[in-house]
Amino acid sequence: MALVSYYHVTTFFDAVRNYMVVDGGSLGDFIIWMPIITLFFFLTLGTKRGLYYSIVIFLATFVIGIVYLHLLSSESIDSLGQFYFANLVYIIVLYYAQHVFKTYADLEMFKKHAYFDSLTRIANRLLIDEWLEKKLKAFEDRREGFLIIFFDIDHFKLVNDNYGHKIGDEVLVELAKLIQHHLTNREFFGRWGGEEFIVISSTSGEGTVKLAEKLREVVANHDFKRAGNLTASFGVTQSRPGDSIDSLLNRADKGLYQCKNCGRNQVSYIK
Repeated sequence: MALVSYYHVTTFFDAVRNYMVVDGGSLGDFIIWMPIITLFFFLTLGTKRGLYYSIVIFLATFVIGIVYLHLLSSESIDSLGQFYFANLVYIIVLYYAQHVFKTYADLEMFKKHAYFDSLTRIANRLLIDEWLEKKLKAFEDRREGFLIIFFDIDHFKLVNDNYGHKIGDEVLVELAKLIQHHLTNREFFGRWGGEEFIVISSTSGEGTVKLAEKLREVVANHDFKRAGNLTASFGVTQSRPGDSIDSLLNRADKGLYQCKNCGRNQVSYIK
């Protein structure tokens, strides 16, 4: 940084004293490289420090111009004025550009946190709602049907009561990773809330039921690190004409509770 700054200021000094004062010409090609130098300051130091540092370097060149101003021709003064004006414009533009980029990055980070569950790092209810709205609209417009798998851990309250909520949270994280491992990029997966999860599938009804059965077996055969063997119940339903998010989820929830009433660790499909 110091070397670049030194080179920039000394080159400018040399151009003013040995070229503009002697020959009465303009800065010429020097102006072309100025934006790159200023951009380098901002990229290296960041927005705020880059602004301050660029202003310091600008003032250094400004002082040099003032010292030799009385020896310059009108053409050289005009060139020098353009240089200073352009320099200020570059500094202002780069500052606000960096500020805009930072704001955009912050918004993206906020969006990421807003759409993903803080515990399991999978989609949360807000993002799931958006997925379902898009799926329902596609079904209404083009009859692109889809199904959902709604499931939760059986007797999860006992996990919290017997092992504590910290272990309960670890079980949810482990379950989310386990399910994700057995899904493809054709499915959408998220945490609806508490111990309830949802999978959105575009495969056939039979295919989605098979997927739910596969996930049920995966959970039942898994040994959770801190809680041992657990099971889960799965309610499956498919989209219908005129469906809303509530009607769709109510059917899936009905299937889930059918499993609960019939002994749990099952899959129930409601068309």
